[in-house]
Amino acid sequence: MPVRTLIATSLLAILASVTQATSSSPTPPVAAPSSSTACTSTACVNYFNSCGQTYGGCFPACSGYTTPSFTDPGCPPTITTAPTNTATCTSTICADYINSCGQTYGGCYAACSGLTTPSFTDPGCPTTTAPPIETCTSTLCVDYFNSCGQTYGGCFPACSGYTTPSFTDPGCPTTTTPPSDICTSTVCADYINSCGQTYGGCYAACSGYTTSSFTDPGCPATAMAATMATTTC
Repeated sequence: MPVRTLIATSLLAILASVTQATSSSPTPPVAAPSSSTACTSTACVNYFNSCGQTYGGCFPACSGYTTPSFTDPGCPPTITTAPTNTATCTSTICADYINSCGQTYGGCYAACSGLTTPSFTDPGCPTTTAPPIETCTSTLCVDYFNSCGQTYGGCFPACSGYTTPSFTDPGCPTTTTPPSDICTSTVCADYINSCGQTYGGCYAACSGYTTSSFTDPGCPATAMAATMATTTC
């Protein structure tokens, strides 16, 4: 066998044995980070979300270890439990209102979610009522003279809230022509009717002269006649 052929055959045999040895040996594993039990350093993180809830956790903190991420749990659904009655509500609001007349009104009520806010009714403005007649202790008397010299007028309660009555002019009496002689005697008559009104006048009081009559002017348009009748002016 030629030397060249022998060398080539030997090289092929060596190459075959190396290939067989390589293929039969297992592939060594790739170096990996040590397991968690082998890491003696631990880190803990705490996060707060927008609702104030905390989340996070602890993990091995060694070189080659990946820092985990933590999921925000979100906000819990809001559940409002309305009080069943005012006895369970501890919050109170007091409302005070003033109407156009300056009167105050309002009140206090339980102010919890689920309870109805009450409404308060405006009491309105008070009606001004004249005081009863018997409460007035002030009296005013007026005397008028008409064109014939006759007097008329009367007395009435003079208190705030009372209406001032009007008095009717009784007019002039019928005149009878006296005798030709001159009368120098005069009589003045003053009368008071059932309402306390005065009336009357003066006339010649001589023989032959007619006594004048005077007309009762009646009562003024007022509901205070009963009181005025008992008043002395």
